Amino acid sequence: MKKTTLFKSLLAMTIAFAGSKSFADNYVQITSIDELTTGSYVVVGGTSSNAMSTTQNTKGTFYMKIEAVTVDGDKIVDPSTSVIWTITKDDSNGTFSFSANGKYVSSNGDANSSKLIDAIANTAQYNATFEDGKFKFAC
Repeated sequence: MKKTTLFKSLLAMTIAFAGSKSFADNYVQITSIDELTTGSYVVVGGTSSNAMSTTQNTKGTFYMKIEAVTVDGDKIVDPSTSVIWTITKDDSNGTFSFSANGKYVSSNGDANSSKLIDAIANTAQYNATFEDGKFKFAC
């Protein structure tokens, strides 16, 4: 059974990835670090209805663009594929990576920004914490 979730988060940097989805998937809010497992996610910021898009801005500072989604209680129904990310948990070191369309979200060095890269790297592996109802990812 495919697990799909709405991921409410406060990100240390803007990071996002997308994957494929089947028709009319429901993404349900998760509220603990234990619920964060390998699967398909929609990442939204705090109480916002803006999701992290799989499209990268390339003008000026690098970051992932945002796209509006409709949040209905604790779920998002049938979101656009452009906001669906694959989050993968590496059980060997407890980190998480975000991917979409063969690209990985990577820290962009000291800058408070991110970029898409072609292969997994140390800069694309994030430690996750959950505090005050929000997820935080740090590279």
